[in-house]
Amino acid sequence: MIKIFRKLRRQLINEGKTSNYLKYAIGEIILVVVGILIALQINNWNHNRIEKIAKNKFYENFKGELAEDKIVLHGNIKYNVDDIEKLKYGIQIIEINDRKSVDTLGYISMTLLRYSDAYLPNNLYNTLLSSGEIKLVNNTKIIKGIRKLEETYLHINKMEDIHRDVVLNKGFVLLTKNLKFNNSEIQHRNGLFAFEFQNLLHVYVRIMNEKDEIYKRALDEIQAISELIDKELKYQNH
Repeated sequence: MIKIFRKLRRQLINEGKTSNYLKYAIGEIILVVVGILIALQINNWNHNRIEKIAKNKFYENFKGELAEDKIVLHGNIKYNVDDIEKLKYGIQIIEINDRKSVDTLGYISMTLLRYSDAYLPNNLYNTLLSSGEIKLVNNTKIIKGIRKLEETYLHINKMEDIHRDVVLNKGFVLLTKNLKFNNSEIQHRNGLFAFEFQNLLHVYVRIMNEKDEIYKRALDEIQAISELIDKELKYQNH
């Protein structure tokens, strides 16, 4: 094609057809410009297509990670609620000094040795920054939601640390003085009905209630982010 243009240009010059040559030169320039514009358009379209694929993949993967976190949170909420009810019943037994229910109280006391363990990734936003994936998120509401969820996860992890410390440093120590762990056999009944033990049960309930509240807050934030991502995916693929 280039050889044909050169031959035509040379022929026009040799024949002295200056005006025709100028028209030809202008036309050639236009063809070159059009070719460049088409190439740029194709390159731009290809870039957008690749970026769209990357965004879709990121959003789908991130939604999957959030779905896994939801499963963890729901499991810990159920675990928490069951133990809270047991501990509240134990507090009632101590409050009314129901000595006939001492075996039940001993069984409930074993709850002080366990705790829900919902440690979650508290570096969501920083991970996106370091990986460069943050560039794929153009929706500022999603970014704000992720940063907010990161703070909530950090709060959850701190509460898990507090709960674990209370179990190891308070619950474990107090129970070793009052019953055998292998069969929950009570060694010192008065110890289980003492106000110190009742206070400890109240501390556990308060910690677990706060954890339950934060778990549910995290679920709400996950739901909000997931809905924003769904809208973004719908817009992307429209």
